[in-house]
Amino acid sequence: MLTFDDALAHVLTYEGGYVNNPDDPGGATNYGITQHTYDDFREDEDKPERSVRLIGQDEVRAIYERRYWRLCGAPALVSAGKHRLAFVTFDWSVNAGVVRGQTYVQASIGVTPDGMWGERTCDAIRDCDDATSTARYLALRADHYRARVGQQPARDRLVAARFPNKVIPAVHTPSQQFLKGWLRRLRACAQAVAVPIGPTFAKGSESSTM
Repeated sequence: MLTFDDALAHVLTYEGGYVNNPDDPGGATNYGITQHTYDDFREDEDKPERSVRLIGQDEVRAIYERRYWRLCGAPALVSAGKHRLAFVTFDWSVNAGVVRGQTYVQASIGVTPDGMWGERTCDAIRDCDDATSTARYLALRADHYRARVGQQPARDRLVAARFPNKVIPAVHTPSQQFLKGWLRRLRACAQAVAVPIGPTFAKGSESSTM
C-alpha cells in the first residue's frame, strides 16, 4: 500500500538539492521549495525567516503534505482505496500544479475535468478501478509532455484532419533534453505504482524505451 511518505520520497528524488540560479524567477530553492514558500510556512508557524538552504526535513515533509498532498485531493483518493492514483496525482501536482493534478484525476475517471470535485467526481473515484485509472492518468501526462515539444497526440491530429481550417495556436516547445528528463520521471512514477503507461504513450521515439 503506497503512502504519503512513499510518494514524498519519489518526489524528492527529482526535487532535492539547493539551487539559486539567477536566471530562475523562482529564486533560491531547496528540495523543490522556494524561498517565498518557505517564508510563508515559517510565518504560519510563528517562526522567524531564514534561508531555505537551512530548511529541516520535518519542514519539508509538512510543506509537501499541506500544500500538495492535501490540496490535490490525495487523502480522498486514499480513503477510497485508490492509493496508486493518489501517488501519481501528488507527483504531477508537484510537477505541474495542484489544479492540473486534480483535473487529470477527473479526466482519468471519465468526469468533466473542471477542477470541481463534487458528488459526481467523488462517486466516480469510489467506483473506478485504481490501476486502470492510474494508467490513463499517466497517459494523459505523457500526452502533455509530448505536446510541449510539438509531438502532437493522436487525438489532436485526428481533430486537425477532420477540421483542416481550424487554427492551432503556436506553442513554445522546450528542448528534447527537457523531454528526456520529464519522461524519466514519468517512467519512475509508473514503476513505483506498478502500472504501465497507457496506450497513447505507445507511439513515438521515447515510448520505445519503456
